[in-house]
Formats: sequence, C-alpha cells, structure tokens
Amino acid sequence: MRGERAKAKVEKLKAEHAELKAQIPADWKERSSAFSKIQCKEQTARQTYRRLSDQAYEPLQETLKVLHDTSAYVALKAEFDTLEPKLDELKPDAFVDYAADLRCGGHVGSALGGQRRA
Repeated sequence: MRGERAKAKVEKLKAEHAELKAQIPADWKERSSAFSKIQCKEQTARQTYRRLSDQAYEPLQETLKVLHDTSAYVALKAEFDTLEPKLDELKPDAFVDYAADLRCGGHVGSALGGQRRA
C-alpha cells in the first residue's frame, strides 16, 4: 500500500513536470539570452548612475567645507593682517616665534619652520 502511494505520487509529479515543460516556449533560449543582455545593461546603467551621483556629491561637500572655513578665516583675518608688516620688521626666527604665538600662527609657523629647515 505504501509503495502504491509513492508510485502514484511519482506519476503525479511526472505529469506536472511534463505539463510545465510543455508551457516553455520553443524560443526560450533566445528570449532568455536577450533578457539577460537587457538585465546586464540595466545593472551597468544603475551602477554608473550611483557612481556619478556619489561623485557629484563630493564637490558640494567641498564647497560647504570652504564656506564653513571662510567664516573661520574671517575670524582670524585681523591676525593674518598683522603678519605682513612683521615680515619686514623681524628676522626669520623672530617672525616664526611671533607667528606661532597667534591663533592662526600654528599653521604659518609650521610652514615657515619647514622652509627654514630646507
């Protein structure tokens, strides 16, 4: 009895398989190949779009950074303006020391220190 039920189930599954196989179009391989090509092109286009979107966002970030840094520069402008007259007054070592004492001077002093070592 158990063997008969298993045989009946196998026969039923074979019939379903044959029925489903009959529904496959004769030109399935060609259609599948054409669809795969379209799908590949779509994926490439999507990846290119994402990459370009990411790259387009970077200049905006840089612009915002410059705008934010501009306000920091304006806050330090008075100190920067005091540096130019001191160039003529002070010797190089004294100028580096003077610049290092200013809030903006750390960058100036380190840049000049590199020049002094060169």
